[in-house]
Parts: sequence; C-alpha cells; structure tokens
Amino acid sequence: MPRTVAPSSPPSSPSSAAQPVSARVRSAITSPAGDGAERTWRINDFPDMSPQAVAQALSRLAREGEIVRLSKGVYAVKGSAAGRVRVYDARRMAGSRCEVAHPVFPAGLLAFNALTLSRQNTPRPVMSTTGTRAPRECEEAGIRVITRRPTAWRALEAEDAAILEVLRDGAIHSEYEPRDTAQVLVHHVLRKGRLARLLPAVRTEPARVRAMLGALLENSRRARSVVGRATLDEMRASLNPLSRYDFGQLGLLPTAKRWYAKAPVPW
Repeated sequence: MPRTVAPSSPPSSPSSAAQPVSARVRSAITSPAGDGAERTWRINDFPDMSPQAVAQALSRLAREGEIVRLSKGVYAVKGSAAGRVRVYDARRMAGSRCEVAHPVFPAGLLAFNALTLSRQNTPRPVMSTTGTRAPRECEEAGIRVITRRPTAWRALEAEDAAILEVLRDGAIHSEYEPRDTAQVLVHHVLRKGRLARLLPAVRTEPARVRAMLGALLENSRRARSVVGRATLDEMRASLNPLSRYDFGQLGLLPTAKRWYAKAPVPW
C-alpha cells in the first residue's frame, strides 16, 4: 500500500511563539500579588526566557502605557515611585503639560540600577538635579532629590550622570567584585558619543571623581587607546599630588595608587 504522509503543521509565527513570554512578563510586573510595582525591571530579571522575547515584551508594555522606560533596558510600573521619575526628564518633555526647568538624573541605587551594577531596590528612590530645588512632583511622589549638581550636567544623558553618581558614591553599592565593577563602568563610559559629553562635565567634578575616572580609564587597555595619553595626563595634572582620595571599592584597582588613592582599608 502506498505510504501516506500527514501534512506538516504550519510553522508558528514569531508573535505567537513570543506570546507566552509576553504574558508571563506582564503577569510578573503587573500582578497585584507581587512586588512588581515597587521595583525596576530588566531583561536579566527573566533568566529562563529568551532575552529577545523579554525585550519585545517590555517594549510592548511601555508602548501600551503599563510601564515606563527609566533608561536603556530599565523599566518601572507607571505611577509607582520609580516609574514617576521618568516623567521628569526635561529632555523628553516636549508637548507635555509638565514642564521642568532642570533635568533630573538617577542617583543612589537608581544610578547603580541604570548601569546594571545592582539589582537592589529602595522604598524611596534618589534623584539628582542641576536645579536649586526639587520639583514639587518628585517630592509628592516620595522621591528624594539632590540639588545643585554642576551646570555642566545639563548636557548629559541619564546614564552619563549615573556614571558620575556611582563614582561619587565610590561604587559602594555594586554587587560585583572591584575588577568586574571597573569593567562594567568602562564599558558604559566607552559607549559611542559618551566621552564627548562626559569629559567636559568631569572637569567640574570634585578631584576625587576625576581621580577615580582617570584610574578607571588608565586601567583599561581599550580605554587608554580611545582616550589617549594626553587626556589622561591632563586629568592627572589637575589633581593635587599631596592629596589622597577615598576611591571606595575602586581603591583596589592596580592604577589607584598612581591616581593618589588612599590605601584600601583591610577587611
């Protein structure tokens, strides 16, 4: 008897394949039974799912207005303490009824979250601004705002300022070892176009921040080739050789001593 072959089923479309992931992501974030509304979300919060499918699901939720994008790859539930922060970014306020005279940047744990150095959450987010007073909307949302950041920060993007905030904090909230923390920071610093914005702002930073950034860049072969010896020498010449700076976690870098870091305290 002739063999009969069952017709093959049509291949599933990418959208139907991603639908279960989309539903799981939506449920995890918006479920009233969980803590989704009190934290930030990233692709790596769903390690058992396809990163591309999770990215599409997060992007879809943002388009639908369920969540808001705080920075690249970082989201929060709209209306939550962290999610309301997104509203106050002055560079994206065109056409909005809410107008802010000065940009607002992630600080504290939010800065570490933005750079993927930490997955911790805080009940009271911290932001920073170049203004002299915190926006009233931020205060009403329970957000602590650090004021009077240098005016040079007005040219920065959110992740640019997050790098400076992490350095100001000595990278103390990083969940990585010092060497890995340095690699993550250098990766963010060397993103396309960032050095052109960051270096002018660094000149207005405290000497400790300039020293820490210099040690970071000099410790990386790739960064040394991108930045150039002349720029590193200029940054080091701006420091007082008699001073010693607290580098926090980055005090263990091989280049820290050359950039006048205090000797790290042994555990």
